[in-house]
Amino acid sequence: MRPIRIGFKKIGQAKYISHLDLTRCMARALKRAKLPVWHTQGFNPHPYMSFALPLPLGVESLCESMDIRLTHDISDEEVFDKISSVMPQGIMITGVNKPVMDVSVIAYASYNILIELPKTQAEDFCSAVKALMSGNELMVEKIGKKGRKKVKKQVNIIDQIKKFDINMENDSVSIDAITAAGNNINLNPWLIVHAIDREISIKADSVKITRKSLLSANGEEFN
Repeated sequence: MRPIRIGFKKIGQAKYISHLDLTRCMARALKRAKLPVWHTQGFNPHPYMSFALPLPLGVESLCESMDIRLTHDISDEEVFDKISSVMPQGIMITGVNKPVMDVSVIAYASYNILIELPKTQAEDFCSAVKALMSGNELMVEKIGKKGRKKVKKQVNIIDQIKKFDINMENDSVSIDAITAAGNNINLNPWLIVHAIDREISIKADSVKITRKSLLSANGEEFN
């Protein structure tokens, strides 16, 4: 049995596919590709799949990955060709390799947030956001769990942002942020957008968020 890591992009309309639906989509793709995938044991066996970090709904990504196990010898190149031929629009295979890192090393995620604004507003908006993010506190409401119950709590997201840069790009504003990610703390980038909108009020034509990479605690790119 051989483990492999399949890298893929999730862009365009595919960003509206939930993580649960993505799991179903990939299971169907593996079946159509006729890959020798190891299945779980038990009453209802299904193909073993493990994803690095669930992607928030409405966010594109250039760095998604799925781990599977092969029961028969087949080259990475053949896996790439077979799985690429059956992927739906918006999901594109970027690589097939041996897993190097365990998902437990993921500590940060790198995002780009592109906000399209009227050109006359972009400069003032950048200045206001820089002032806001230079403070020590930016509170948001998050839904968490207490036992089996869902509870609302206030969280200071400034503590969960490792790096934050904002610049003007033509008629748009581009934000590059490195945020806490992983099993213990995982900051949804939409919370940054909502917090900025609450404090400054974004009159945006559109907002596009893209996950560029997943990083370990020492800044190594997850692979």
